Amino acid sequence: MTNLAKNIVDVLIAAGNFQTLISLLRKHKLVDTLRNQAAQTIFAPSDEVFKNLPEECLDKKDEKATLLRHVLRGNTVLAADVTSGPVETLGEDITLFKTSNGGVEIKYNENHINVVTADIMASNGVIHVIDKVILPSKFPVYVLRFNSKETTVLYLLSDNRFLLAVESHDLSQAEKKIDVVTS
Repeated sequence: MTNLAKNIVDVLIAAGNFQTLISLLRKHKLVDTLRNQAAQTIFAPSDEVFKNLPEECLDKKDEKATLLRHVLRGNTVLAADVTSGPVETLGEDITLFKTSNGGVEIKYNENHINVVTADIMASNGVIHVIDKVILPSKFPVYVLRFNSKETTVLYLLSDNRFLLAVESHDLSQAEKKIDVVTS
């Protein structure tokens, strides 16, 4: 896809499915920074990715660091040009891998993130849509199956609580926070 008349932020806005990402970029005053960079690569989680992310997984005090981890400054890297290895972001380094089918995977602190749409071009860089947020650490997940219609997923949070997500066949979801008893 080519949008060479628009900068990378305006391409994200025009796409219409990155409103959460744009909102976070505005909140942390990163919009002008990204509009004015000459060359960059952004790994962009869609609104659907943010919607499916338990709120507690995106720590408010680490939001800006998490956002910065999604941007390679000074490099417009197309999927075909990715070589496996660590790369510098505006935040902490991440590791890129070329998959056996020619796709791109990101690894950060044992989290694996896939590029699901590659090479959305803008006047000052490229956007790769990813299937997860590049979080600071992997949240241990415990899956419990009560019956064929319901799956329960427990996310262990950093503050000794679990986030309980229940999914059923009709795709309705309920969330409940429960405290973990520690001695």
